[in-house]
Amino acid sequence: MKKTSKTLAVAALFGASALAFGASSAQAFEQQGIKNGNQSLSMFGSISVTSPETGDSSTTGMVGGSIGSVVTDNVEIELGFTLVGNESNGSTTSALFMRPAVKYHFVSSNVTMVPYVGAYGSLGSSESG
Repeated sequence: MKKTSKTLAVAALFGASALAFGASSAQAFEQQGIKNGNQSLSMFGSISVTSPETGDSSTTGMVGGSIGSVVTDNVEIELGFTLVGNESNGSTTSALFMRPAVKYHFVSSNVTMVPYVGAYGSLGSSESG
């Protein structure tokens, strides 16, 4: 018997973060960094296996990524996804999340670091059985 649930979660996360760039001049930074028309792509993956001496073993895998586009010299919009799967004691669970985001980058003449604040949302669906 499969059990399906859908979750809608929207959260505004405001925090400062820093992106490190190795550009040596403002012109090089504009060509590679936060500039109207530039795009970003990120991908990630992980796997975790737990096998205790007693109790249930568990395997969890996660893959995801995002694509972003800089729409002004300071504002970037992004759409990401995360797929999570877990198997524990013969039971499996999977979930898919879509993550829209808007980021405001504080671009200045200091090209080494670019702090930003962002607002993120999440829409997900999970299934277990």
